[in-house]
Order: sequence, then C-alpha cells, then structure tokens
Amino acid sequence: MTDASGIVQFMNALAEIFREKSEPSILPVWCRELLNARDPPRVACIRREFEQAPDNKGTLISLNNMAQHTFFFGPIEVATIRSLLPPNELQQYSKFEIITSFLWRCRTTTLQQNPDEEVRMMSIVDARSKSVNLQLPYGYYGNIVGNPVAVTTI
Repeated sequence: MTDASGIVQFMNALAEIFREKSEPSILPVWCRELLNARDPPRVACIRREFEQAPDNKGTLISLNNMAQHTFFFGPIEVATIRSLLPPNELQQYSKFEIITSFLWRCRTTTLQQNPDEEVRMMSIVDARSKSVNLQLPYGYYGNIVGNPVAVTTI
C-alpha cells in the first residue's frame, strides 16, 4: 500500500530503470515495519476521526441550494486573513491552518447552525511534512497519510 506521493516516487524510480539507468536517483525504501503499532497496541488518546459522523440526510445542506465557486488564496489574501489574528498569534499558524480555519468559519456562519450543534472538519494530511518527525529513510514510499479531525461547537 502506498499513497499518491509514494506511488509517484516509485513510478519515477521504475521509469529511470526502464530508461536503462544503472539505478534510480532516489532508491525506493519499503520498510513497512517502521510504522508498526506499539506492541502491544494501546490507545493513547481519543481518535475522533474514527467516530461515526451524524447522518443529517441532506437536511443540513440542501444539495439543490448549493453554489460552486473557485477561490485563489495568494500571498495577499493569506496576509489579509493573517492580519485578522491577534498580534501575538500572527506567526504561530501555517498557511494551510489559516486558510482552512477561515473557510470553515465562513461555511459555519453561512449555514447558520445551532450554536450547540457539534461541527467537525476533516482533512487529509501527508505525514512526509517537515513538521512531523517520523524519521523515515529518504526514499520511503509507503502510505503515510492520516486524516485528523477537529470537532467543536460553534
């Protein structure tokens, strides 16, 4: 099993071999055992991403009343959103966190949900990120994608 980044890396290695290179520029590393669960496995925290989300049967968002629009968030837009943060938090958050929280706030406000109703936001995260220290060898191409969730009330 691999994720999109891993399969691209693996396919590039195969393409280099097929082009008769002596070896790929990035040697593929499998080493699945590096991401094994603890032995014995133990739950160390609540994992809300695995909970069953409530089925609203389309009552929360009517599919007949949806609009689709593309937004571009360049440096100016991100700086504008960042300027809305308290001064002591300006450099604390990544661009992804700033854009995601801004869109989530707009979405929640637009839907006019009950303030006591639980809302959740899920996103796919590539653990190859610089901020995650998994100490995987260069060239690891296995699946290292997670889907964390944020759950709160409005």
